[in-house]
Amino acid sequence: MSPFFSFFGGSSMRLKDKVSLIVGGTSGIGLATAALFSKEGARVVIVGRHTEKGQAAVDEIRRSGGDATFVRADVSREDEANRTVENTVQHFGRLDVLFNNAGISPIHEIHKMPAGEWDTVIAVNLKGVFLVSKAAIPVMDKNGGGSIINTSSIFGITGSANYGAYCASKAGVIGLTKTMALECAQKRIRVNCISPGAVRTEMMEQEWVIFSQQRGIPVDVLREAHAKKSPQGRLAEPEEIAPLVVYLASDESSFVTGSNFLIDGGRLASCDSPA
Repeated sequence: MSPFFSFFGGSSMRLKDKVSLIVGGTSGIGLATAALFSKEGARVVIVGRHTEKGQAAVDEIRRSGGDATFVRADVSREDEANRTVENTVQHFGRLDVLFNNAGISPIHEIHKMPAGEWDTVIAVNLKGVFLVSKAAIPVMDKNGGGSIINTSSIFGITGSANYGAYCASKAGVIGLTKTMALECAQKRIRVNCISPGAVRTEMMEQEWVIFSQQRGIPVDVLREAHAKKSPQGRLAEPEEIAPLVVYLASDESSFVTGSNFLIDGGRLASCDSPA
């Protein structure tokens, strides 16, 4: 079935039987994407560092009639990154889609940031993308192709005070995505990334708590101020990001590779829009 026919209603299961590995899938955008992938027919492997959250996500997908499993791993370690791909192939027999979505964002001014914490941010946000992709590409190549989607950020495009390591890591993800797309094109592996703006996730809520403690401003006030930075005057929900990932994972995006998709509610559309 052609992608054109599928797009216009020829198939209700856009990811039917695609084995999908979702790194950072226990909360936020990753969790919402895992649920939507399953609804679209994918068999899902959720990767994260929190067993309880991961198993809860898997149980919910299974209760809804989907097929999922959880792998506990820290993908900033090469042996564990390799194991996530190995376990996926052992469990489902192949790998079709990789969503590199793990991320952390500690808040420090550059001159106050511990070097070890800088290293951790780069390891999780950027090195982890490299390590899991490195393990996944030969498997996808052997199976005839696939799709890799990486999560960057609007802070990979513009800077923001107190987020130096995060900005650097997410800018790196965009550059890595473009390079991987060029290297993988002849292998029929497409590589793209998404750059969300402010999304209502656990990580974002934790950041507001830190800023609240530092500045003595109530969390609700900070949340409202953050929402007003968007032309739409609100934050995104994780469920609003997941459909873009589904598109990039599906055959509908068969001619899309090497691209960065901004999904920020118009926040960076204006040159004077505050980061």
